Amino acid sequence: MVAKVENEKLRIRSIEPENRPGRTALVSIFIFAWLLAIIWYAAAWAIFTEAPMISILVMLVNSAYVGYLGRASIALRRKLNNTYILEVDQSTIHFSEYDFYGENRSVWGLSIDEIVSCEYYAYKNSGSVVLRSRTGTRLEIPVWCFPEKGKQLIKFLKNRGLEVNDVRY
Repeated sequence: MVAKVENEKLRIRSIEPENRPGRTALVSIFIFAWLLAIIWYAAAWAIFTEAPMISILVMLVNSAYVGYLGRASIALRRKLNNTYILEVDQSTIHFSEYDFYGENRSVWGLSIDEIVSCEYYAYKNSGSVVLRSRTGTRLEIPVWCFPEKGKQLIKFLKNRGLEVNDVRY
């Protein structure tokens, strides 16, 4: 994790994907879900000779479950392995997201002078900062992947005269 503050500039790189909060729990839940799907296929196969219609129905329902689980697993893998870079200078905020291959890059930018509200959702494993501009643009920065350095962003925004609303449920 890299954080630099010089001349009103801030550059933060997310922590490594393997060390992010909540990763082990999420991966464990998905492993359990895949094991459950395998058990349902085995059970359907085991009762096929006794009740073929029920067995086929269980396999069809389980196939729909596996399809959804497959899509969710791919999305989770992509999200957990993304790298995030936040760059803030005197006038703009740039938030970059790199996929887990390091090839595709998405960049969002917002002028600090255009920001009308800043909301800080301070949850342990899913905290984020939401910035809203006069034009209606919304930029959500996932500070959960910058656990220690995300506080520097809040401090930086407050130093720039922005009111940071702490939102908790």
